[in-house]
Amino acid sequence: MKLNLRKVALGALAVLALTFVTPANPAYAINSVTCGNRTDFLKVHFMVSSNVGSARCYANSGSVAVNISGVYRVSAGANKVTVSYDYNRRFYSTTIDKGGSAGFKNVRVYGLRIW
Repeated sequence: MKLNLRKVALGALAVLALTFVTPANPAYAINSVTCGNRTDFLKVHFMVSSNVGSARCYANSGSVAVNISGVYRVSAGANKVTVSYDYNRRFYSTTIDKGGSAGFKNVRVYGLRIW
């Protein structure tokens, strides 16, 4: 009986120790925002149809999974950005520094990270 009680107590102590010793993961707070006239947001430009383009904007550091087809340009704004995309079923990623942009040939963006 004493042996079982000792095992339970040691197990509970180990769980408690791991709870306080394990570091917390950072919060990923990237979110979609209205572009407006702002130039400091991450902006993903894409084609809706052959002559109609649109854009989606993102703010705050972190990463997010997306599915945006027809992307022809990504502007970093006031951010360092990594864009993960596929082109002809091959997967790539590129990092864009603050104030920079990158042009693409009709790719599908599947991931964004703002540093």
